[in-house]
Amino acid sequence: MNYLAHCVLSGKDPEVLFGNFIADSVRGRATSGYPLRMLRGIQLHRAIDTYTDAHPLVHHSKSLLWATQKHYAAVVVDLVYDHFLAAHFEQLFKRSLWHYTQEVYAIIDSFAAYMPPRVQHFFPYMKKQNWLYEYRRREGLHRALEGTGRRSRYANRLSVAIRDIEPHYEALKNDFFAFFPEVQQFSKQWLAHQST
Repeated sequence: MNYLAHCVLSGKDPEVLFGNFIADSVRGRATSGYPLRMLRGIQLHRAIDTYTDAHPLVHHSKSLLWATQKHYAAVVVDLVYDHFLAAHFEQLFKRSLWHYTQEVYAIIDSFAAYMPPRVQHFFPYMKKQNWLYEYRRREGLHRALEGTGRRSRYANRLSVAIRDIEPHYEALKNDFFAFFPEVQQFSKQWLAHQST
């Protein structure tokens, strides 16, 4: 799951959403200084990642891309699932993806004082180019894959991943639509358990 999915799975609490959004930039136990509900968002992000990594449908999606993408198949699946979420957002949630992305950016901006340095660096570009909205198009997915590949410290084939996705596009979409309701239910239950 990538940025859009993590935001959607955060429920209605802006601080949880912010914590979930920044979690990949908060290393290990370096969580001091964050308010409780932001910490909950960071923990939710990690719980979603653990759940996702172990899920058979996600394993199937990764297996479709393993021959060409190897260990980066997991990165491709994260981004392609966000693509399907964005492309079908209005069908799934009966609301505008554009308006949702603007709400997310406003929430992130409102907690700017808590942004880790890595988020401070990339967030202005994300907002200006509206990455979360652009995920809906295959060209936007291609740009996200290319950008991720450029930023990686290790050799990869992410710049051509869009080509690798094409033969498996429908199978990946089927995996996503089967998986997403399950991760939604997991996230709701996790959040409900934390508030009891």
